[in-house]
Amino acid sequence: MLLCIETQYNSEFSDLFHMPRSTRGNCKSLNFSILNASVAFNLQTIDWTNDELLIIPSAYREVALSSDDSIVLSLVYRTMYPNQNINVEHLSKLTRRFGSIHIAGQRYGSKLECRTLRSARVMATWAGEEGEINCTTGERRPCKIDFFMSHVVTINGAFRRHFFACVSWFKPHIAKDKYGKCASVWHASRFEPGGPSRFLPVHRIYSRFACANLQTPAGAMVVSPVSRRIVL
Repeated sequence: MLLCIETQYNSEFSDLFHMPRSTRGNCKSLNFSILNASVAFNLQTIDWTNDELLIIPSAYREVALSSDDSIVLSLVYRTMYPNQNINVEHLSKLTRRFGSIHIAGQRYGSKLECRTLRSARVMATWAGEEGEINCTTGERRPCKIDFFMSHVVTINGAFRRHFFACVSWFKPHIAKDKYGKCASVWHASRFEPGGPSRFLPVHRIYSRFACANLQTPAGAMVVSPVSRRIVL
């Protein structure tokens, strides 16, 4: 059967029909460890440096961290490693910035590639209000990915590389729960202020989402998660 995919939906569905054969035999335990990391309440159980199911593009751009971003990123690392005393001096001053990533066979894009890319819209359990990190509620919130980056931090004398999506979190609308559990309402163009939650570890990405702008209420959009594809 020949199936044609509309260009506008290509980023959502092309992975399903063009999955490299080499990815089909990946270990199930690795796939589910990635999925579990995206929803785990206890962050200490996550191996943040596990990159076995990540495919990083070869093209990247080196960008220096600003002093403000260094301070904020050090707070992120302290959340990821609550038993470690991580300070700004432990952080590399350089990052590698790139536009896309594959996680367990699923491709995610960013605004760095295209401002309207659907694969840059993801749900994740990471953000609270006002730019803070909050993983205790288990709430998956929508955000858009501005770009991806890798960064090295020194922990216990060892250099450890981590991968982040730098994101903008949509603000919840007052009518957020209007449609129940399957869909939620968020502001279409209002975002949480910058803060530690802007640096989203890629292990916390749960899935993409589909959205549609609403006429009523104005300036709002309805969001529904797209089931995540796990390669078995």
